Amino acid sequence: MNQKQQRFVTEYLRIGDKVIAYRIAYQTRSTNLRSLESAVNRLLNDPEVAKAISDVQSRIRADVEQELKEEFRRELLSVQRKRELLAAIATGDILVEQHYKGKGCATCTQLVRPTINQMLKAIDIDSKLARHYTVNKPASKTDTIQPVKPLKEHRVEQPEPTPVQGDIAAEQELGVITDEKLHRFICPEVSNTRTIALVPTKQYQQLE
Repeated sequence: MNQKQQRFVTEYLRIGDKVIAYRIAYQTRSTNLRSLESAVNRLLNDPEVAKAISDVQSRIRADVEQELKEEFRRELLSVQRKRELLAAIATGDILVEQHYKGKGCATCTQLVRPTINQMLKAIDIDSKLARHYTVNKPASKTDTIQPVKPLKEHRVEQPEPTPVQGDIAAEQELGVITDEKLHRFICPEVSNTRTIALVPTKQYQQLE
């Protein structure tokens, strides 16, 4: 590869944008995106350039994977070491130095074993590290299903027709109404027995 191609590979791996890397490497001021992409694609199809980019990306990927493995191993050893120390405290197999002032010495030292409370605390912490506890998540308002109250049925009561209204409605269906009932409906004190024949609208227009 020539110097410009090497510069392109370096800038492309550093920036990640092929067009910008090409403009930096070849110091071009062109703003024609189509022509720039065409030149970049030709450059990426070059076997030496493509191999150089692939090799560097493979090395970077391997380094990242190795670093992640080391970090996971350190974390795993740290947790394991913590559990070993907690196990020693829980079983009382560890002696801890305790300093105090005595009559015969300014600073006295003695080895003591863990107390019962310290043992129980160690067991509790070790159980949490081992994930022996299950955390109960409190139920939220959205998790509980509230019963739906039935809607009250509203009924509109229709007034019952009076005897006169019932007779008028029935006789309107037949096309005949009595003058007596009409006057009884309007003026209850008036009573006649003469019958009036109702003529439909179409027949009335024909008669006119």
